[in-house]
Amino acid sequence: MEENTYSFGYIVLLAALIGLYILLKARMSFMGLLIVMVTIWSIGMIILAIVQPFVTVFGYMMEPWFVGVFFVTSIGSLTYKIRKRDA
Repeated sequence: MEENTYSFGYIVLLAALIGLYILLKARMSFMGLLIVMVTIWSIGMIILAIVQPFVTVFGYMMEPWFVGVFFVTSIGSLTYKIRKRDA
């Protein structure tokens, strides 16, 4: 079994997201909670990419530009869905 010394930061990020979800699920709407979770995950991934030499998710390298594209796409689609629902 190979050592994954850089995966500890990602596990801490996921644990923080799970804790935040448990705390906020009764206080926020589902869409608002998704926006908060995607935003914090993206910020956490970018911070990990700055601090660590590389960040992996399921063995795949996560570059900061991809995290940015994922963030913009996710927030854009969630905002579109919220506006479409409210109209």
